[in-house]
Amino acid sequence: PGAAANPTPVDFPKVSGDAQKARDNDRRTILGQELANEQKALELAKKELADQEAIRTGDEKNYQKVLDRLQPYKDRVAQHERNIQAINKELSNLK
Repeated sequence: PGAAANPTPVDFPKVSGDAQKARDNDRRTILGQELANEQKALELAKKELADQEAIRTGDEKNYQKVLDRLQPYKDRVAQHERNIQAINKELSNLK
């Protein structure tokens, strides 16, 4: 039903199969590079979080202060994990 409501215009540019394969290969390469970068960033973020978890300053007698200090590091780890999931999803859609 959606295709009939929005037909492709006759003068709409077409992409050859070879051109589309080349685009898909380029996209796969770019996504692979982004995935590698995100994995490195995730490892670094996890290391930074672990380093921060090992630090206890004298002014953090209240444990909530420790949690507040660690939260940005946890958020960074979570963001990189979400990015990796999104890139993997895009890669799986290309296959």
